[in-house]
Amino acid sequence: MPDLQAHYLRTARTFQKIGTACMIAALSLAGYWTLSGWPVELEPLVLFITLALAGQGHFIAAAVKKRRAAQILTTVPEVPPALDQERRIMLVPAVHWLQNMHYITMDGEGAAIVREQADGFKKITTAALHLLGLRPYLQKRILVENQQGVMYRLEKKRGLRQYTYLYDQHGTKLGSYKMNVWNVTRRYTTFYNAEGEPIGESDGGFSGTQFKVKNGAGVVLIDVRHDGIPAEALHLFAGTRGDILQFHEDPAELHPVHLLAPALIQLHYRS
Repeated sequence: MPDLQAHYLRTARTFQKIGTACMIAALSLAGYWTLSGWPVELEPLVLFITLALAGQGHFIAAAVKKRRAAQILTTVPEVPPALDQERRIMLVPAVHWLQNMHYITMDGEGAAIVREQADGFKKITTAALHLLGLRPYLQKRILVENQQGVMYRLEKKRGLRQYTYLYDQHGTKLGSYKMNVWNVTRRYTTFYNAEGEPIGESDGGFSGTQFKVKNGAGVVLIDVRHDGIPAEALHLFAGTRGDILQFHEDPAELHPVHLLAPALIQLHYRS
């Protein structure tokens, strides 16, 4: 399981490659126009300026990612901490358009990673689809895994209703999530067990910033606080943006649908 630093460094290299491609294109245009004469039309000049600025912007973003990787002091132990034994844990996104995030304990140890399964051409197209705003409505397969292998699998179906189904490592259905789409006054997702019976919801109110994961009786099980880094862990998570999860019930006693609800909040409302 790669650590958080590795993802930031990989993202930095990607930004560097994009920046280099933009600068090569801009310099090629400049060289061509130097030999043949610079255009007087506005459109070619706008293209040149856009490429040059995009190149510089990606170089700056790469430098920021490298600096952030150097600041984060997290580790990936050989024996992972149990995800259902932590009363407080951080959920930190690493790759924006690929829906990649890490569960990290308050001691800075990686407990699990939630990653979208995408390889080859599909991985390349995800960035474009994200920019077009189509990603939330397309099919996704998301794995929850630690150093010992896959723990859970999330299957999001395509369509406006945004249904997501949860399975264990053996492919047994554990439950599902139905995201609110039409109610504009409250952000929430309804949870169902394997039999399709409602067993709770994630309630984000009107703003959809701070969420509460509730059971079927309305009892708050987990507080999900956006951009909430506790003071004692600032030296571990400096420069990161994620959610801190505060469990009000023993995580080991929670249904897996409730346990993984914060990851769905990241997928639905933070991306």
